[in-house]
Amino acid sequence: MTKKNNKKIKIGKKCILGENIIFLGNVTIGNNCKVGNNVVLGFCSIGNNTVIEDNSIIGYDTITGHYEDRIEFLNKKHDTNKVKPRIIIGNNVLIRTNVTIYVDTIIHDNCWINHNSIIRENVKILDDSSIGSNTICENNVSIGKRC
Repeated sequence: MTKKNNKKIKIGKKCILGENIIFLGNVTIGNNCKVGNNVVLGFCSIGNNTVIEDNSIIGYDTITGHYEDRIEFLNKKHDTNKVKPRIIIGNNVLIRTNVTIYVDTIIHDNCWINHNSIIRENVKILDDSSIGSNTICENNVSIGKRC
């Protein structure tokens, strides 16, 4: 585990990381994952064998900058290292290029999110599902298994 600017970054074994990756919050990446170039990761947990291609944003609208300052007024003793991931991505997930995923989203195992898609807040995508290219999944949507 690496700690950088008060962010906990945990990267699993045999991962391949591209250039210019920006970590906006606590991030956990599982084993055997690939994260492409120019990817932004904020407060997320990514499962094993997952691929995130170039120019994707995982955690759009995540608290950025000095998030400790923004939380402090709620609870002086709040530990930012205990903030739960705002996005959970399961195992064996493929996220293609130019995908944006907003906060409070769960993507279960064996899913594909195709090029130029946008996944809005509070979306659940269950196992073995595929989201087509140029798709927008709006707020508060659940997509069933094998869709």
